[in-house]
Amino acid sequence: MHRAAAGLAVCCLRMLRERRGRVVGARVVMLVGAGDNGGDALLAGARLRARGVVVDALLVAAGCWEPGRAALVAVGGRVVAATSATGAVEARERVAAADLVLDAVVGLRGRPGLSDLVVDLLAWVSPRVPVVAVDLPSGVDPATGEIPEGHVVADVTVCFGALKPALLLPPATHAAGRVEVVDVGLGPCLSADPVVRRLSGAQVGALWPAPRRTDHKYSRSVLGVVAGSRTYPGAAVMACMGAVRSGAGIVKYVGPFRVRVREPGTGSNSQPPDGYVDQPSGGKSPCPNHSSRPHGSVPRAR
Repeated sequence: MHRAAAGLAVCCLRMLRERRGRVVGARVVMLVGAGDNGGDALLAGARLRARGVVVDALLVAAGCWEPGRAALVAVGGRVVAATSATGAVEARERVAAADLVLDAVVGLRGRPGLSDLVVDLLAWVSPRVPVVAVDLPSGVDPATGEIPEGHVVADVTVCFGALKPALLLPPATHAAGRVEVVDVGLGPCLSADPVVRRLSGAQVGALWPAPRRTDHKYSRSVLGVVAGSRTYPGAAVMACMGAVRSGAGIVKYVGPFRVRVREPGTGSNSQPPDGYVDQPSGGKSPCPNHSSRPHGSVPRAR
C-alpha cells in the first residue's frame, strides 16, 4: 500500500507543478471511501502534505482505513465526514476551492454506480480542475468496463501493479483519461496470459508492414467492398475511402457506378478479392447475393 501511495503522490505532484508551477500551497481534495483505494489516497495525502500541499480528505462512507487517516492527520491534513449534514456543506466548499481532486471512492471490489452524495460533490468540481482516479474511476464496472449513468470522469487514472481490463475496454476507457501504472512488485504474481492486450505502435506496425520496393497492387492484396445502396451511398463512400487508405493494393467495390467514381482508387475487374468489407445499409443491397460472400474484416460525473 505504501508503494502505491508513493506512486500516486508522485503523479499528483507532477500535475500540480504543471498546473500551478509549484506545489506549496496547492489544495488537493480527496473523496475517500472505506476500502483499500481510500487507504492508498490517505497515505498519498500524507506525502503530499509533507511537501506543503493543503490536503482535505472527505469521507464519503461510514468509515475509512484508520492507519491512513492517522498518518494524514499527523502531518496536518484535515479529515471531514461528508456524510453528515454539516460535513456535506463544508465538503462542497472545499471541492469548489480545490486545485486537484482525487477520486478514491471505490475500486475493484465496488459495484457500478455512485451514491447521491458523491454525485453531488463531483458537481462542485470546476471544469478546469483535474481529477485523478485511484486504480479505477469510481462507478465503472471493474470487470466489464460498462458504465452506469453515475460514474467519475477522470483526467488521469493511476492504477497499481497492472492495467485493469476495464481501463482498456470501452466505454470505461473513455472515462479513465490518461492511464499510468505504478509498479508495486506484483510482476511475479501476474498471469502470462492477460485477459486483455493493448498493442503498442511497434506491434501494430509489425502487423501492418510498409510496402516493399518490389510490391505491386496485387501483392498488396485485393480488398472487396460490399456496402451501402443506391438509396444510401454514404456508407459505401466511407468504406471505400477507408479501404483505399488502409494500404490495400486494390479495392473493388460492388455497387452503383456513381459511388465508385467518388474514390478513383477502387476498381471493378474480374480479379477475385482476398477479402470483403461488408456493411450493407437500410436500402437495397448493391450486390443481391452478397450474404454468400466471405466477410473480412466533460462533466465529472455522468
